[in-house]
Amino acid sequence: MLAYLTAMLITAVTETIVLWVCKYRNWKVLAYFFVLNLISNFLINFTYRYTYYMFPKIILVPLLELGVYVFEVSLLGLMTGYNKKLFWCVLLSNIITYSIGVILYGF
Repeated sequence: MLAYLTAMLITAVTETIVLWVCKYRNWKVLAYFFVLNLISNFLINFTYRYTYYMFPKIILVPLLELGVYVFEVSLLGLMTGYNKKLFWCVLLSNIITYSIGVILYGF
């Protein structure tokens, strides 16, 4: 359980920092994105935990990550508006945190 909470916090903090580096500086947007990341990380871990035996990991993990990306872009776009910058910044933040997760916890 502690590993899941740690992963949630690392993900939320890292992705929020990446969004800040991408010049999203409004504290409401950053707080909203932080909460979105907590929710999406919980959902992906919960879903993975109960479906990992049904699908090969090589298929399941990318599908879940794609779902997280769509979830975050969709809901953050409601607040900030949809544009290329949003799509690329959210993609970058997810690539970075996925890479950190692979380094810390393995594939």
